Amino acid sequence: MQIMILNDNSNFKKKKINNIILKVCLSGLFVILILWLYNGIDGYLNGNEGFFCGAVAIGDCYDYGINGAVQRIIQKFYWTILMLIIFLLYIIIYKIKYKEKIITNKLPYFSVIIVITLISFFPLYKTIINKFYFHFTNYNYEIIIKGFDYNDYYIHVYDKKINVVKKEQVICITTPCNPIYNGEYEINFSDEIMTEIYNYIDNSFNNKNFTSQTIIFNNIVDSRESNIVKSIITNDETYIKETNNYYNYKIITDFQYKTLQNDGGSHINVYYQVNLKKNKIIKYEDKYVGFKGYKYKDKIIYEKIINNSINSKLKTIIEDLIAKEDINDKNNYSPYVIEFDDIKKEIYNSESIDLLENILTLIDKQ
Repeated sequence: MQIMILNDNSNFKKKKINNIILKVCLSGLFVILILWLYNGIDGYLNGNEGFFCGAVAIGDCYDYGINGAVQRIIQKFYWTILMLIIFLLYIIIYKIKYKEKIITNKLPYFSVIIVITLISFFPLYKTIINKFYFHFTNYNYEIIIKGFDYNDYYIHVYDKKINVVKKEQVICITTPCNPIYNGEYEINFSDEIMTEIYNYIDNSFNNKNFTSQTIIFNNIVDSRESNIVKSIITNDETYIKETNNYYNYKIITDFQYKTLQNDGGSHINVYYQVNLKKNKIIKYEDKYVGFKGYKYKDKIIYEKIINNSINSKLKTIIEDLIAKEDINDKNNYSPYVIEFDDIKKEIYNSESIDLLENILTLIDKQ
């Protein structure tokens, strides 16, 4: 390309070819700058993994602000630096040789640039708006929930709305990392459910001299409080409705033992919530990843209304197993568990487990 420009033969054909190359360089330059700007803003807002994170990290793995922006650009687009230099050199040489304007008709050219930029940045608009709107708006209370999954949840309570900020918790080798911004959303449930949530929050801060508190999810012992928190952080009012509908029994299967792996304890837990009065059963699943924590908890597999015959049979089995003494006939270390009225009954007996498995399998297939 440079030989073509520096050659004294400046005939029309060669100039036309150089002009085409110039436009390619301008377009490439524009694409690179858009990529840098987009990812720079993303790194500035959401943070970026440090250069040595996961290897020889000394401090936090993630940087934010200008450092996050620069690191995001360098890590993802280091290969464009040489291209950028080549494009700029070509444009400068073209300008020196032909001594004419690089862009002759600016209006349509910049109109296209503006349109493409707006479309390119659309995925970031919500992040930018939420960050500036929610972070510069005074909230009445803040509840920080830790230990539910890979995210920390910052519940911000206003007069007429509740906003949740998600921050992904990242594991570093040497020191804990600051959590990474992972999105925000506003809770918008039915009036009845929202009233219940506000009552819970008011009671949590009633007659107390602080407006922010941190709650470790696994330390919550009250099922009603646990379901309120789960509804808020998962943006799903089903959990609160479950509490209000009241479930007689919780049946925890032995699947967690069957799926347990020697990698830090990875396993899948399966359990059922049973409402015998309403012939209703909900099947849940948890997935735990070794050394990382829960990938998800309380995932609803299905929600069913079972017929009277199966409901009656299930009721008889549960009540009989609770009433009679359990005999561990085969030295079983992987029990089923039936929870009711804050009581746990562990079932080790092989025949009793078969009864439970058979009725639950029947319900699964219904």
